[in-house]
Amino acid sequence: MAGYRKKNADGPNSEDKALDLFAEMMIEKIESIRKDWKKPWFTEGALQWPKNLSGREYNGMNAFMLLLHCEKEGYKIPRFCTFDCVQRLNNPGKDGKELPRVSVLRGEKSFPVMLTTFTCIHKETKECTTPHFLDRL
Repeated sequence: MAGYRKKNADGPNSEDKALDLFAEMMIEKIESIRKDWKKPWFTEGALQWPKNLSGREYNGMNAFMLLLHCEKEGYKIPRFCTFDCVQRLNNPGKDGKELPRVSVLRGEKSFPVMLTTFTCIHKETKECTTPHFLDRL
């Protein structure tokens, strides 16, 4: 699946792993509905859109992968976060105010998502800049 890029000598990178997982999930889903082609791709319970803990909705391939993952695992609340987010939420803020505690169930495994970034280059100065909205990610 991820053969269109030059292979890393150390093995597949995290992007390749995520793309391979996406391909596996798509094949599994197509095979599961092949017998009943009228069956919807997602059951009614899996129709909530996945979000991060701050409420921002996932989009693109990440949203689709997380929907497939929620349905397969039987998750009822499609909320996801990074390890760094859990660490940040579990440490008191700079003002000493206690933030809500977040925990992860023992035995939970990580699930890869794609991080897409881009750089803006100023036409005249050729200076690289990051769009302001990326600062909030």
